[in-house]
Amino acid sequence: KLSTVAVEKIIYFSCECLFLFVFTHYNNAYFVIFDGCLTGYVTLGSHIHHEYHLINEAKSWFEARNYCSSHYTDLATIGSHGDMKRLVNQTAASGVTAEIWIGLTESGPASWLWSVGETSMSHKLAEYSNWDSSPDSSHHCGGMRTDGKWLSTLCQTALPFVCQEGE
Repeated sequence: KLSTVAVEKIIYFSCECLFLFVFTHYNNAYFVIFDGCLTGYVTLGSHIHHEYHLINEAKSWFEARNYCSSHYTDLATIGSHGDMKRLVNQTAASGVTAEIWIGLTESGPASWLWSVGETSMSHKLAEYSNWDSSPDSSHHCGGMRTDGKWLSTLCQTALPFVCQEGE
C-alpha cells in the first residue's frame, strides 16, 4: 500500500518555470508519480536529479566537456523523453537555433556512452535514445538538434552545448 504523497514546488534559476513533483514513499524508496511544468509555464530546468545549463558559446565536444566539468558536473545526460523535452524547451526559449553538444560519445562500433557515466545498469550505455537516423560511424560525438533528435557529429565541430549540474 502506498503511503502519504508529498508535493514539492521548484522554481528554476530562470524564474520562468514552476515545476511540480508528486512523490510517494513505499518500501523505503521514493517514486515520482508526476513531474512536469504547470500549464502556462516554460520549462528551463531539469528533473529531480540534475539541472541543465545551456552555454551559447561554440566549442568542440572535448572543450565543451572540459568547460562543463570545470563549472558544473559534465555535459548533459538525457535519460528520458521528459529530459529531452526540457532541453528542447530550454533551447527554444534561449533562441539557440544550432545543433548543441550533449554528453554522448561513441566508445566502439554502435556503442554510445554518456560522458558522465550515469547509467550504471548498463555500464554507461545510453539506454534512452532519440537518434534522427543511425549514427555515422566516422563521427564519434553526439549532438542534439533543436527538435530533440540526436546526431553523430565530428568532435572538433564548434557548437553551443548543455552542461548538467548534479547526478
